[in-house]
Amino acid sequence: MLGPRDVDALLEVVRRLRDEKSMAVVLISHKMKEIERVADRVSVLRRGSVVASTEAKGMTSKQLVALMVGAESQKEPAARRATSAQSKVVLRVVGVETAKEIGGLSGVSFEVRSGEILGIAGVSGNGQTDLVELLSGTLQPSSGSIEIDGKVVDSPRPAALMAAGMGMLGEDRHA
Repeated sequence: MLGPRDVDALLEVVRRLRDEKSMAVVLISHKMKEIERVADRVSVLRRGSVVASTEAKGMTSKQLVALMVGAESQKEPAARRATSAQSKVVLRVVGVETAKEIGGLSGVSFEVRSGEILGIAGVSGNGQTDLVELLSGTLQPSSGSIEIDGKVVDSPRPAALMAAGMGMLGEDRHA
């Protein structure tokens, strides 16, 4: 687990990657404050499915928690900020499902544009680990597709994803 200074440093690096390199970043966390501080958009996973995807600006921790646990939200999804809506889609996940005896992902779809940070939130055990494993190539989809820069990654294994430009920073900072 990162301490407050380490979290600040990590989030600053994420911002710089977006702002200076126009990189797309997917941040998967159950820590609402981190998502609020850095994300442009937020998607919420519950029971392996994306149950909400909205502009992060104006979304409160209370609203995020309500989405995560299944309470109804009063917030209408906001339009994307104009700059990111015009940017190229660099990562697209379409209808992804994973075959696991318990849990797994079910019909997960999202896209991330160049220069955008997508925060993915959810109560622990609702598909975040599966999504990390899927995006790092250690868990294979049973259906659906992953596209990087408009090209479908036929065999989303670690080497193929890395060759296509995907990178990952795991939760264990000592790994």
